[in-house]
Amino acid sequence: MKLEFLNSHVSLMSIEMLTERIISIVFCDTHCLNQIRMRPAPFSELCEVLEERELLMNTMHVSVREQVMMFLHILVHNERFRVIEGRFFRSTWTVHNYFHMVLKATLKLYHNFVNPRSLRPSKILNNSRFYP
Repeated sequence: MKLEFLNSHVSLMSIEMLTERIISIVFCDTHCLNQIRMRPAPFSELCEVLEERELLMNTMHVSVREQVMMFLHILVHNERFRVIEGRFFRSTWTVHNYFHMVLKATLKLYHNFVNPRSLRPSKILNNSRFYP
C-alpha cells in the first residue's frame, strides 16, 4: 500500500476541496457537537446571521463557514493558531486574521442576542450579606 503525502505545491483547488471535506465531515451531528459544541442547524444560522448583517463575507479563499469553524474550534478546544493552521491548511497569519474578524463580528451581535434583566441578581439584592 502506497502512502501519499501532501507536498508543498498543492494547488489552491485541492486545498479548498480538503477544507470543504473537513467541514462536511464535521456536520455529522455527534461529530459536530464534539468539534465545535454546536449542532449543524445553529451553526448554519449563525453563519447566515453574520452574512446577512454584513459582519462577515466570503473572501476569495475562505468562506464564512470556514472562518466561523476555525474560530469555534480555537475557542472550544483552546487550540493554538499553529494547530488550526495544520488542520485547515491555512497560514498562521490567516488563522489569526480571521479569528479576530469573527471575534469582532460576534461581539457586535452581543446586544441583539443577550438581554440582561438586571445588573445584579435579586438573590444578591435581597441579601444583606452581599448587598448591605
